[in-house]
Amino acid sequence: MLIPANMMAEDCALRIMAVPVQQGEKVSGEISQMLMTQLESALTSTGVMVIGEYRQFFITGKFTNLFKDVTSTVPPKTTVHTLLTLSIGDFASQTVYASKTFELRGVGESDTRAFMMALRKLNRSNKALAEFVAEGKAKIINYFDSNYGSIINQANRAVSQRHFEEALYYLTSIPECCKGYAEAIQVTDQVFKQYIDYTGKKLLAEARSAWAASPDVTGAEKAFESLKKIDFESSAYPDAEVLAMEISRITQRNWDFENRDKYNDEVDIQRRTIEAARAVGIAYGNGQQPTTTNVMWMR
Repeated sequence: MLIPANMMAEDCALRIMAVPVQQGEKVSGEISQMLMTQLESALTSTGVMVIGEYRQFFITGKFTNLFKDVTSTVPPKTTVHTLLTLSIGDFASQTVYASKTFELRGVGESDTRAFMMALRKLNRSNKALAEFVAEGKAKIINYFDSNYGSIINQANRAVSQRHFEEALYYLTSIPECCKGYAEAIQVTDQVFKQYIDYTGKKLLAEARSAWAASPDVTGAEKAFESLKKIDFESSAYPDAEVLAMEISRITQRNWDFENRDKYNDEVDIQRRTIEAARAVGIAYGNGQQPTTTNVMWMR
């Protein structure tokens, strides 16, 4: 598959997972989310996307030496003074790639407003934050530059067991900025084709079973629930069209089947494949979250 240069440049960003505060002083979920939102905004310009989706690499923070005071003024004001340590790390190796502590102060009408004012220091013009991110980003890129071959091999092993979602998760984890991206995309194209063929055949079998069990409107509804999920590039799609026409003829109804956009331009097809494969990989990764997002091992 040819990878257009403008596609690679457009998508060239590292995606790391935002992990809520788990260590240090206890803060509310609202304040933890506020921190992640602030980081998401500040880091976008550095080529790092902070997301809620599961990723091997993550960013998190912890508050220490937290001091809060409420003034006797009318209306009363809350003062916050704390140290915030940000860390970029790797779930797989339980390694911290970069760490930086920031002294934060804020004043507001409530704890939340005070923290909001304090976190404003973490913005895109903060030189220390930019240096921290650059250090972590460089180490993540170095990891993929050094290990993309083993990641692709891991994906191929998953394919051999028909674990296509897992394979796509590994392949689409390789960032566009890294050496192995072009090779990973070539393999992604092949694996995604196998994935849609495999799932398409399963969905077609489900549709045929539903229609055979109840060759009426009720069975047709169940059959089309499966048929509509079959990718139009799947090898099962032509047979799905035949079954759809048969059901429509017998039930004397027009069913919603061919309801997806067609892609004719080569670049559009490539982009669609990458996006669809990435979505499958993300869904697989999110399913792993409950056992892999604990960062209490950090010190």
